[in-house]
Amino acid sequence: MATLAMKRGVQPRGLIRLIVAVANVAQRLDAPRTVTITSCIDSKHSDRSHHYRLGAIDVRSKNFGSLYAKRRFLRLLKDELGNDASEYDILLEQLGKPNEHFHLEYDP
Repeated sequence: MATLAMKRGVQPRGLIRLIVAVANVAQRLDAPRTVTITSCIDSKHSDRSHHYRLGAIDVRSKNFGSLYAKRRFLRLLKDELGNDASEYDILLEQLGKPNEHFHLEYDP
């Protein structure tokens, strides 16, 4: 079972639905041992980013052991959101690059 952690300085505010979904999925994972939310409304994002509207979070993906594990996390997250999944953009951004991460966004 993985645990959920937040990097120091992350401010979750109104993103509870996404955070709860990530936490529930983390409990179902064997690896990685920690699923880390790396950004909510903090950090640098584009001016039009959903992060600044309390509508997006980023989750560290580099510590997932394989592309399969990353895709499984995304699939489990969509399953966890259930009927609400169509209201979210759930992406693996910048695959293989230094800033690779999961981007989870409320976008009805």
